[in-house]
Formats: sequence, structure tokens, C-alpha cells
Amino acid sequence: MTYAADFGIWIGGNDVNTEHSFVWIGSSAPVPFNYTKWHPGQPNNMNGDQDCVMLQYRTANGDYEWGDVGCDEKHSFICEMTYDTSQAPSHQYPNNVIG
Repeated sequence: MTYAADFGIWIGGNDVNTEHSFVWIGSSAPVPFNYTKWHPGQPNNMNGDQDCVMLQYRTANGDYEWGDVGCDEKHSFICEMTYDTSQAPSHQYPNNVIG
């Protein structure tokens, strides 16, 4: 993930409808944030046109903090999905994450 994250990764949050009221999108209805990891000074809504949230700032320990950016910017993204265990392969992959 490091290479893609160096350019930012969309994480599915925005405050398009109400400034500073961030919600997760993608479900049947927007869900208000119950967790944040903003970089210091973020969100700042620079030029009044930053409504979408992305992993943007890499920390010294290799983690990432959030920033708000314009929603029309092009970046990689992370999708949420439901994992159906009934459709899982019958064999095991020890110590590996599949998906």
C-alpha cells in the first residue's frame, strides 16, 4: 500500500452536504464519523472546496493520517465489501490475507 498511499487514497468519507459534518458513504445511507485520524491542521477546507477524505499524510511510524481534499481529484481508493464465508474457498491459506 505504500506506493499508492504516497499519492493519497480515498477512504469514502465526505462533508459535501454539511461542512464539517463528515459521513461515510457507500452504504444504504450516510453514516456519521465515529472515529477520525486527522492530520494536525486538517480538515481545513482550503479554498472552500475540500469535501472528501483521504489517507494523505504518512507518519514517522509508517501509519497514515487523514486530510480533506477536493472530490474531483483522482486517486486510488479503498472499497468496503461484505465477505460471504459461504462463498469462501474450501482450502486454507495460513498466515495470508486474501482479498
